[in-house]
Amino acid sequence: MRPKILVFYEGLIRIIDPAGRHIPARDFIAEVENTELRRLIDCATLQLGLATLAEQPNVRLSVNMSAQSIGYPKWVRTLEDGLRRSPDMAKNLILEMTENSVMAAPEVARYIMEDIQNWGCVSP
Repeated sequence: MRPKILVFYEGLIRIIDPAGRHIPARDFIAEVENTELRRLIDCATLQLGLATLAEQPNVRLSVNMSAQSIGYPKWVRTLEDGLRRSPDMAKNLILEMTENSVMAAPEVARYIMEDIQNWGCVSP
């Protein structure tokens, strides 16, 4: 039997409702997919992921995002600021685009993946 090896962690965002319950993304993401709220959620997820990588430089972390967020100025600034503070962090950051956002604009997604790789991040 082969030993199990942890390759990376996946950072998933959860929204907390007024009663304090955690709402999984599958229960809200379709509602916000094409809105600015989705971009803001992606920014928050990226910011938390970058903070985790800064605190734990040996961790590899996959962060889910919408392909549409890559052109959102706040998201780009969040990524650039994080990588400027700690450029080595890029090799441990995996940016994973949701299937629906890629299928909605496959050509845009292709260019996005090139940008992600140019930043030094991994794109599965």
